[in-house]
Amino acid sequence: KQQPGTGTSWLILTDADKRMGKSFEDAKQVAQQFVATMGPNDIVNVMFFDDRQVAKDSKWLPASQKAKVTSFISSTTELFGNTGRNRSLLSIIKGAATTGFQALGNVGEDVKVPLHQAMVILFDGFAGADPGTTGVAALQLQQFMTNGRFPEDNTALPKAPVPVISVYFPVTAL
Repeated sequence: KQQPGTGTSWLILTDADKRMGKSFEDAKQVAQQFVATMGPNDIVNVMFFDDRQVAKDSKWLPASQKAKVTSFISSTTELFGNTGRNRSLLSIIKGAATTGFQALGNVGEDVKVPLHQAMVILFDGFAGADPGTTGVAALQLQQFMTNGRFPEDNTALPKAPVPVISVYFPVTAL
Protein backbone atom coordinates (compact mmCIF):
# COMPACT_ATOMS: atom_id res chain seq x y z
CA LYS A 1 0.00 0.00 0.00
CA GLN A 2 2.84 2.41 0.65
CA GLN A 3 4.64 1.84 -2.65
CA PRO A 4 4.05 4.80 -5.00
CA GLY A 5 1.59 4.02 -7.78
CA THR A 6 0.26 0.94 -6.04
CA GLY A 7 -3.31 1.75 -5.21
CA THR A 8 -6.77 1.65 -6.70
CA SER A 9 -8.88 4.04 -8.75
CA TRP A 10 -12.31 3.58 -7.14
CA LEU A 11 -15.30 4.50 -9.30
CA ILE A 12 -18.33 4.50 -6.99
CA LEU A 13 -21.72 4.62 -8.74
CA THR A 14 -24.57 5.42 -6.40
CA ASP A 15 -28.22 5.09 -7.40
CA ALA A 16 -30.01 8.36 -6.63
CA ASP A 17 -33.27 7.54 -8.40
CA LYS A 18 -36.43 8.28 -6.43
CA ARG A 19 -37.13 4.55 -6.15
CA MET A 20 -34.14 4.15 -3.79
CA GLY A 21 -36.29 5.72 -1.08
CA LYS A 22 -34.91 5.25 2.42
CA SER A 23 -32.13 3.00 1.09
CA PHE A 24 -30.45 6.07 -0.40
CA GLU A 25 -29.00 7.06 2.98
CA ASP A 26 -27.72 3.50 3.48
CA ALA A 27 -26.07 3.58 0.05
CA LYS A 28 -24.41 6.90 0.89
CA GLN A 29 -23.08 5.40 4.13
CA VAL A 30 -21.56 2.49 2.20
CA ALA A 31 -19.95 4.97 -0.21
CA GLN A 32 -18.58 6.90 2.79
CA GLN A 33 -17.06 3.67 4.15
CA PHE A 34 -15.25 2.99 0.89
CA VAL A 35 -13.85 6.53 0.97
CA ALA A 36 -12.86 6.21 4.63
CA THR A 37 -10.83 3.06 3.95
CA MET A 38 -8.92 4.41 0.95
CA GLY A 39 -5.19 3.88 1.03
CA PRO A 40 -2.69 6.72 0.56
CA ASN A 41 -2.22 5.94 -3.16
CA ASP A 42 -5.93 5.48 -3.96
CA ILE A 43 -8.12 7.91 -5.88
CA VAL A 44 -11.91 8.02 -6.07
CA ASN A 45 -14.67 9.31 -8.31
CA VAL A 46 -18.19 9.24 -6.87
CA MET A 47 -21.08 9.44 -9.30
CA PHE A 48 -24.79 9.63 -8.55
CA PHE A 49 -27.15 8.43 -11.28
CA ASP A 50 -30.86 8.77 -11.91
CA ASP A 51 -33.06 6.79 -14.28
CA ARG A 52 -31.27 8.04 -17.40
CA GLN A 53 -27.62 8.96 -16.73
CA VAL A 54 -25.03 10.20 -14.28
CA ALA A 55 -26.56 13.27 -12.66
CA LYS A 56 -23.75 14.31 -10.30
CA ASP A 57 -20.00 13.61 -10.49
CA SER A 58 -17.20 14.39 -8.02
CA LYS A 59 -14.46 13.84 -10.63
CA TRP A 60 -11.27 12.02 -9.63
CA LEU A 61 -9.85 13.03 -6.26
CA PRO A 62 -6.85 11.63 -4.34
CA ALA A 63 -7.03 10.07 -0.88
CA SER A 64 -5.55 13.26 0.53
CA GLN A 65 -8.90 14.94 -0.30
CA LYS A 66 -11.15 12.45 1.51
CA ALA A 67 -12.88 15.33 3.29
CA LYS A 68 -13.89 16.86 -0.05
CA VAL A 69 -15.29 13.52 -1.27
CA THR A 70 -17.12 12.97 2.03
CA SER A 71 -18.64 16.44 1.74
CA PHE A 72 -19.68 15.72 -1.86
CA ILE A 73 -21.48 12.54 -0.78
CA SER A 74 -23.12 14.22 2.23
CA SER A 75 -24.25 17.21 0.15
CA THR A 76 -26.29 14.99 -2.16
CA THR A 77 -29.49 14.84 -0.17
CA GLU A 78 -32.23 14.86 -2.78
CA LEU A 79 -33.23 11.91 -4.90
CA PHE A 80 -33.74 12.57 -8.59
CA GLY A 81 -37.19 12.08 -10.05
CA ASN A 82 -37.84 9.37 -12.57
CA THR A 83 -39.34 9.85 -15.99
CA GLY A 84 -40.91 6.50 -16.66
CA ARG A 85 -41.40 2.89 -15.72
CA ASN A 86 -38.17 1.68 -17.30
CA ARG A 87 -34.49 2.50 -17.11
CA SER A 88 -31.58 0.95 -18.91
CA LEU A 89 -29.13 0.01 -16.16
CA LEU A 90 -26.74 -1.48 -18.72
CA SER A 91 -26.50 1.83 -20.61
CA ILE A 92 -26.18 3.88 -17.43
CA ILE A 93 -23.44 1.68 -15.95
CA LYS A 94 -21.50 1.37 -19.22
CA GLY A 95 -21.74 5.11 -19.79
CA ALA A 96 -20.55 5.91 -16.27
CA ALA A 97 -17.65 3.44 -16.53
CA THR A 98 -16.60 4.85 -19.90
CA THR A 99 -16.81 8.45 -18.72
CA GLY A 100 -15.10 7.76 -15.40
CA PHE A 101 -12.26 5.50 -16.47
CA GLN A 102 -11.61 7.36 -19.72
CA ALA A 103 -11.05 10.52 -17.64
CA LEU A 104 -8.18 8.83 -15.76
CA GLY A 105 -5.81 9.94 -18.48
CA ASN A 106 -6.80 13.57 -17.89
CA VAL A 107 -7.05 13.92 -14.11
CA GLY A 108 -4.23 16.45 -13.85
CA GLU A 109 -0.77 16.50 -12.39
CA ASP A 110 -1.94 16.73 -8.79
CA VAL A 111 -3.69 13.33 -9.03
CA LYS A 112 -1.43 10.32 -9.61
CA VAL A 113 -3.27 7.46 -11.31
CA PRO A 114 -2.69 4.20 -9.41
CA LEU A 115 -2.05 0.77 -10.85
CA HIS A 116 -5.48 -0.83 -10.24
CA GLN A 117 -9.07 0.09 -11.09
CA ALA A 118 -12.32 -1.07 -9.48
CA MET A 119 -15.96 -0.11 -9.70
CA VAL A 120 -18.54 -0.18 -6.89
CA ILE A 121 -22.23 -0.04 -7.79
CA LEU A 122 -24.69 0.83 -5.01
CA PHE A 123 -28.16 0.40 -6.49
CA ASP A 124 -31.67 -0.98 -6.15
CA GLY A 125 -31.50 -2.99 -9.38
CA PHE A 126 -34.68 -1.45 -10.74
CA ALA A 127 -34.98 -1.52 -14.51
CA GLY A 128 -38.71 -1.98 -14.97
CA ALA A 129 -39.45 -3.77 -18.21
CA ASP A 130 -36.34 -2.48 -19.99
CA PRO A 131 -35.39 -5.11 -22.59
CA GLY A 132 -31.71 -4.11 -22.27
CA THR A 133 -31.54 -5.07 -18.60
CA THR A 134 -31.62 -8.86 -18.66
CA GLY A 135 -29.34 -11.79 -17.94
CA VAL A 136 -27.92 -11.41 -21.44
CA ALA A 137 -27.19 -7.73 -20.75
CA ALA A 138 -25.48 -8.71 -17.50
CA LEU A 139 -23.17 -10.95 -19.53
CA GLN A 140 -22.50 -8.02 -21.88
CA LEU A 141 -21.57 -5.86 -18.89
CA GLN A 142 -19.30 -8.61 -17.57
CA GLN A 143 -17.54 -8.80 -20.93
CA PHE A 144 -17.29 -4.99 -21.14
CA MET A 145 -15.70 -4.70 -17.69
CA THR A 146 -13.41 -7.70 -18.29
CA ASN A 147 -12.23 -6.12 -21.54
CA GLY A 148 -11.30 -3.06 -19.50
CA ARG A 149 -11.02 -0.53 -22.34
CA PHE A 150 -12.87 2.75 -22.04
CA PRO A 151 -14.12 3.44 -24.65
CA GLU A 152 -14.19 -0.20 -25.66
CA ASP A 153 -13.07 0.40 -29.26
CA ASN A 154 -9.83 2.13 -28.19
CA THR A 155 -7.18 -0.48 -28.97
CA ALA A 156 -4.35 1.91 -28.03
CA LEU A 157 -5.20 1.39 -24.36
CA PRO A 158 -3.98 -1.68 -22.50
CA LYS A 159 -6.56 -4.27 -21.48
CA ALA A 160 -7.07 -4.10 -17.73
CA PRO A 161 -10.05 -6.05 -16.36
CA VAL A 162 -12.03 -4.01 -13.85
CA PRO A 163 -13.51 -5.86 -10.88
CA VAL A 164 -17.04 -4.78 -9.99
CA ILE A 165 -18.47 -4.81 -6.47
CA SER A 166 -22.26 -4.66 -6.54
CA VAL A 167 -24.24 -3.82 -3.42
CA TYR A 168 -27.96 -4.37 -3.82
CA PHE A 169 -30.54 -2.30 -1.92
CA PRO A 170 -34.01 -3.80 -2.52
CA VAL A 171 -36.70 -1.44 -3.78
CA THR A 172 -38.93 -0.28 -0.96
CA ALA A 173 -42.47 1.03 -1.21
CA LEU A 174 -42.58 4.80 -1.63
